[in-house]
Amino acid sequence: MISIPVPVRGAAISSRKTATRSSSETATAIAGTARGARRCSCSSGSKGERPDGCERFRPTARSTREVALLEGFVSDPAFDRKHKDNGGPALGAIALHDDPRADAALERYVAPGNPERMRKQAAFWLGNARGRRGYEVLRSLAAKEESPEMRRHLTFALSQSDVPESIDTLIAMARHDASSSVRGQALFWLAQKAGKKAGPAIEDAIRDDPETDVKKKAVFALTQMPGDEGVPLLIGVARNNKNPAVRKQAIFWLGQSKDPRALDFIEKILTK
Repeated sequence: MISIPVPVRGAAISSRKTATRSSSETATAIAGTARGARRCSCSSGSKGERPDGCERFRPTARSTREVALLEGFVSDPAFDRKHKDNGGPALGAIALHDDPRADAALERYVAPGNPERMRKQAAFWLGNARGRRGYEVLRSLAAKEESPEMRRHLTFALSQSDVPESIDTLIAMARHDASSSVRGQALFWLAQKAGKKAGPAIEDAIRDDPETDVKKKAVFALTQMPGDEGVPLLIGVARNNKNPAVRKQAIFWLGQSKDPRALDFIEKILTK
């Protein structure tokens, strides 16, 4: 654990008497400050988010200093060696600061050349907390990232974004990514995030994807659609798909659903 010297109250600066606290505790404390800085009591803000033109929520010298301090934690080799999450708490605290420097820092940490776990943490926070700027970074990275494992994680990070176009990016990855694993993962998160809008993309994968494994993942993705929206689509797959392995998968998940429509369909199959 890395310790940060904190002068003891009443002691001279030159004194060696110091109290210490862990870097993760410091990151958590600053995260609380940042979380407060991203909220506003003004009635014009949506869900308490910063309204345009609110003077209290412009970047301050203090917020910039805090981000700089946290960047030091993340990039400190000793911190990186000892902290299994590669600076996770500090990255989260950076993400919660309403300061352009936070965007720039996360963009650096998600870039190729950094440890994979650090990149994944940064990608998550770009999607979860950095709005359109974070989405644009993730969209650009998804188009040029060479690592299939990192692209798989980018599908998750994109699913955390509130930017509407993130759904379109997930659809593009589900249709066109070179890795069948990435395509399957994109389908999963599409179903979680987009509901009915995901249906056509998932159906396209079941029908057109060249890999049976991706087709099976797409069938499973239908089970993740909210409110049993996927049940009619599963029935269609079980009834009409030309691939017997895919039909079998659809019937299996229909049996698991306990939906009356699914049970009626299975009963008809069994009584033929």
